[in-house]
Amino acid sequence: MKAVVGDKIRIRALATDSDGNEDPRAEEYKGREGTVEMVDSMGILHGTWGSLGILPEDFYDIIYHRPDSEWRPQDELPRRSSRI
Repeated sequence: MKAVVGDKIRIRALATDSDGNEDPRAEEYKGREGTVEMVDSMGILHGTWGSLGILPEDFYDIIYHRPDSEWRPQDELPRRSSRI
């Protein structure tokens, strides 16, 4: 299951790069919890756990799923009319 806006997640691990190197921030973020505030058009999660975006290949657990939420990339959000 993918995390969506409103879900609370716990970061388990950050994925390694193509050379097998671990992100230098991996230990700092491991175990952090936060609420997903935005999912961008690349599927990267942004939220309250810090300034790190969680990539689709990173590992996390959903510890609370907001039942009425749905995932929509930022660029697919409905556009608001400027007319009043």
